[in-house]
Amino acid sequence: MRTPKTLLGMFTNPVAASGPDPYAVYRAGYYFVMWTDATEIVLRRTRDLTRVGDAETRRLFVPVDGVPASHDLWAPELHQIGGRWYVYFTANDDRGDDRGRRIHVLGGPTADDPWVGDYAYLGPLKLPADRYAIDGTVLEARNDHYFIWSTKLDFAGGFWQHLMIARMNDPLTLGDREVVISRPDLPWEIHEQPTNEGPQLLLHGDDIWLGYSGSAYWCRHYAIGFLHAKRTGDLMDPGSWRKMPDPFFTMSEAQGVFGPGHGSFVKSPDGSEDWLLYHARDDAGRGDRRSPRLQPVRWVDGVPDLGTPRGRATPLRLPAGTPAD
Repeated sequence: MRTPKTLLGMFTNPVAASGPDPYAVYRAGYYFVMWTDATEIVLRRTRDLTRVGDAETRRLFVPVDGVPASHDLWAPELHQIGGRWYVYFTANDDRGDDRGRRIHVLGGPTADDPWVGDYAYLGPLKLPADRYAIDGTVLEARNDHYFIWSTKLDFAGGFWQHLMIARMNDPLTLGDREVVISRPDLPWEIHEQPTNEGPQLLLHGDDIWLGYSGSAYWCRHYAIGFLHAKRTGDLMDPGSWRKMPDPFFTMSEAQGVFGPGHGSFVKSPDGSEDWLLYHARDDAGRGDRRSPRLQPVRWVDGVPDLGTPRGRATPLRLPAGTPAD
């Protein structure tokens, strides 16, 4: 089979029937995709990201009662650190409320191909403070690794979700210092529940574009915005992160796409294209029925342009000017 250099041809969204909080990485000729499966951690692989609903699947972890990561397995991500693959995911304990939500870690193979080799549960990630923590992702910059996640802090009369950053001492332990890089203080971030969550990285030269989702995930106004920083800056200085005032990706009533958010950014096989893999709903009401979708990222004067979400009725093509092979 010929490996495509770009996301070929034309397709319609969604690209699978269900899959909240989707994450993708390209390696060894495949897209490796994960999303929230709630009761287990599953790795998917496919050569064609537009057909991820038909991907091969591999179960990596099934929890048992009595361990900290026993319920509500959310937002898994696959990262390679120091030559080994790790899966970071959110899970709850058997109390079943927000008090037990933490980020946990699976350790995987040292092969370049994450499909080859075993995965084992390594325990909870050690954060600077033992509190609610979800949606973790890894940033590598200036020979350091940083962890970015969402936690609840006292703000504006309640405990609302903020974005945090800390240096990683190792894949299982963060440093003692954590800093807030974003709080839900803009109008588009506070619909139904003030929220900053789902941080995802879009790297472009020296620029770090940190996408994140604002407002309650179950409402139609859930949307994606950006923080911006430079790789050469002091990433532990909150002043190095500049929040864009307006969202970059919002619902489209005309296309029938509501609550677009918690996306990940992934390149085409040849590295020439950036794509957003995100989830959204077809209905405007409160709901949890989210399906994964794709959207091309265009760049305008070094700033990402995510365009307008496209629904079932409108096929998507490659970005203008992108070669087909």
